[in-house]
Amino acid sequence: MRRADRTDPTDPTDPTVSAARPAAEPARDRPGGRWRRYAALTVGGFAPVALATDAQWWFAPFVVGLGLGLVTAWRGSPMRTRLRTALLITLLATTAGWALPLLLRAAAGEPVVGTARTTAALAGLPALGWLLIAVTLLLAALQGLTGLWLGRAAAGLRRVW
Repeated sequence: MRRADRTDPTDPTDPTVSAARPAAEPARDRPGGRWRRYAALTVGGFAPVALATDAQWWFAPFVVGLGLGLVTAWRGSPMRTRLRTALLITLLATTAGWALPLLLRAAAGEPVVGTARTTAALAGLPALGWLLIAVTLLLAALQGLTGLWLGRAAAGLRRVW
C-alpha cells in the first residue's frame, strides 16, 4: 500500500495534511459567532413581541417562544443552542418585548400604573400598580417558556419521523 492510501486526512501530525480550516466555516466556530447568534435570536424575538404587544396581540410571546424553540432545537440549524441558553434568550426577549410598550405608553403620559392599580383592585389583589405590571411581565415570560417547550418538543419529533 502506498503512503497516500494510508494517511488520515484529519491527522494533524501528518505534514502532508493542511492544518488550515475550510474557508466556509459555520458561524459558531468563528470568534464571537456565538454571541452574534445569541444577539440575533434575542432581537429576533424581542422585536416581534414588542410590535405585536403594541398592536394588543396578547399571544405574541407564545408564538415567539414557539419559533425560538424550533430554531434553537432543530438539528442542522445554524442557530441551534443549548436549552439553558434558549431559556435565557426567550425570557429576555418576551419580558423585554412586553415591557417596552408599557414603558413607552407610560412615557407618553398614558395612565399605565393607574390602570394597573384599578385592575388589581377589581381582581381582589392589593391596589399596587407595580404588582400587576410584574404579574403581567411574568405572564409574558410563562407564555414564552411554554412556546419554547412546545417548539423544542416539536423539533424533537423530527427525529421520530
